[in-house]
Amino acid sequence: GGYRNNEDKYQLQLEKCPRHTSLQDVSYFLVHLAAMQALPTTFELLRCERSKGGIGKGRRRIGAHGESKSSPEDFIPLEEQVESAIELIEQLPLLVFLASRGCMEHIKSVKKDFDNNNGELLRKLKNTNKKMLVILMISNYPWGARGGERDLPDLRREFKKVLNGFTDVPVTFVFYVETRNEKVVEFYDRLLSPESGINANIRIAKGLGLQVDGISKHNPWINYCVQMHLCQAIGVCSNILSQASSRPLLASEVGELCSALIGNLPSPAFEMDNFLSEIEALMSTNDNFTKWSTITSKNAPYIDVKKLKRHLSKTWWFAGAVAICIVAIIAAHITFN
Repeated sequence: GGYRNNEDKYQLQLEKCPRHTSLQDVSYFLVHLAAMQALPTTFELLRCERSKGGIGKGRRRIGAHGESKSSPEDFIPLEEQVESAIELIEQLPLLVFLASRGCMEHIKSVKKDFDNNNGELLRKLKNTNKKMLVILMISNYPWGARGGERDLPDLRREFKKVLNGFTDVPVTFVFYVETRNEKVVEFYDRLLSPESGINANIRIAKGLGLQVDGISKHNPWINYCVQMHLCQAIGVCSNILSQASSRPLLASEVGELCSALIGNLPSPAFEMDNFLSEIEALMSTNDNFTKWSTITSKNAPYIDVKKLKRHLSKTWWFAGAVAICIVAIIAAHITFN
């Protein structure tokens, strides 16, 4: 976005960037997934005001429940619901440019939905053994542009309190982070640590550019394909794939991710040779594990076994060094006492 001088008047010009395109592509996928699976789904641009009845300029619904205009005869066909949601998503670049409101207010509105009508929504989910998935595509802190440096501790505590209001509630929040601001990315990564004190069920996903750059740097043995990216956008392997873009994965995490992607495997911590040989056999014989790479722009297996071996040798060396240091410290402590 920028300004252009035209006959002494300033006009705002908006241009799409890769971040907008990535967000829109994931949103289109979610629209069609909801339609194909008949999943009751609401799409909302967080910075648009809701109209009466909840369906306004910034909100659309898709799924089995549909949406009635005034009577059952006026039921909106699924195709029209999809078209309406896509029209909404087309507004995304403008809303990203005007970003000011954080996602915390939206999370509060979800809590109100649960509190209304004496908890009818919560009872309905529990009685049908279903869960709600809330995907928040964000580029800023949860509180948006509110407050300055002095207000951060209070805002963090408020956000923690809001999220913990969903403890033991069948809701999963996916924070889909699309920004190059390292402090913002680090803030959401830290939500996964036990020290954060967050008890709600959360997942952290990241934009395609962040994932590709981070994984190629820290875990190049992963072929981060489009299929993996769409999975993390809906909360499948989100946390571990998100961490893979921020740091080298530990051996236990490698085993967890590989088992999630291709099936049960031996533990690399106890059966390293069997673990690697089974992966190598699957990658070389099963075409289902070969996908287009977003990094090399060529077909490649999910896992590059040679690179994985080098990766694991480094993690084992680090773990061994830490263990030796711990033993040395304990021995010294015993000697001096």
